[in-house]
Amino acid sequence: MGALTLGIAVSSGPASTPRGLSATYADAGPWQPAERRSGEDLQDAAQLLGLEAPILRLPSSAEPSTVAAMMADQFGPRGAAVDRLLILAHGPAGGTGRLHAAARDCGLPVLGPAPQAIAGAYDKLLCRQRLAFHNLPVPRTVVPGGDVQKTRQALQRLGRACVLKPRRGAAGAGLRRFEGHEAVMSALAELGDGEHPRSLEPEILVERAIEGREISVVVFRGAVLGMAEIGRTFTDDPRTGSRIQTMTCPPQLDATRRVGLSNLALRASAALGLDEGPTRVDLVVTPRDNEVILEVEPLPPVHRDSVVARVARAAGMSFLELAASLFSGTLAARELPRSLTQALR
Repeated sequence: MGALTLGIAVSSGPASTPRGLSATYADAGPWQPAERRSGEDLQDAAQLLGLEAPILRLPSSAEPSTVAAMMADQFGPRGAAVDRLLILAHGPAGGTGRLHAAARDCGLPVLGPAPQAIAGAYDKLLCRQRLAFHNLPVPRTVVPGGDVQKTRQALQRLGRACVLKPRRGAAGAGLRRFEGHEAVMSALAELGDGEHPRSLEPEILVERAIEGREISVVVFRGAVLGMAEIGRTFTDDPRTGSRIQTMTCPPQLDATRRVGLSNLALRASAALGLDEGPTRVDLVVTPRDNEVILEVEPLPPVHRDSVVARVARAAGMSFLELAASLFSGTLAARELPRSLTQALR
């Protein structure tokens, strides 16, 4: 076998704008720097492994047929004729699964979960419904409707502290924390017509704010790679919402807690059909030692400073080894170039 050729596709806004956020959110979403960094860092790693790795930047607002044609021209037989294709799109363009679907429709060997699995995990409402069906703990969530009184009654069952978030979003964008139901109702009214909330579609969710330690568990190829404790801060800018302020890897957890969190992360990944590529499961451990799944990221960032890369590093895997594992897909080791098999050891 000759040298392996890897294709890397990243989205380059603008993307569709989640409800309640300005177009600036889509044009310069907080996930886009991570997408660019993931592409550049993996391209550098591929070159160190002796692999060709052309990058294609896809306009995330383009029609699926246009995206498919661009990928076919760049990565198909008439182009680079890649052996593997990685799509690094952590925001709305990737989360809908349509980039993966377009690549599969034109016969490209794309790595990663099935498009339906990606979309099902990225949709926070659908994700929580599926996890709850499998008896996995998720936050109590309210889908605001046009009836103000019913919405207010539903919010009262959440408790005083609530978090408002887009149904589909990434990188903490759009997350807003409120103390008191009237503050939530005012925010919902701002997102509507000034009198009534307009999130009946629904595109906005309100969940009970859960106090505790946030732990991100990275699942890779059906096994837990490791964990990190995340310190998060909320901002006043809805475009950014919340940001990771600190990361402790590995977190200080006893063996019993690690086993419990690992079990929940593995069950969540399996329930959502995320059996290929890295998956990040974000959980909260409450002061009473209860564990709740906040979100499941089907396409987490994979640049050098990402949660995935830091967890891998703490587990003894260099970034080059992580990249080689991402590139290998389902290829058997004997099919890989020597530089790649050496990195996988």
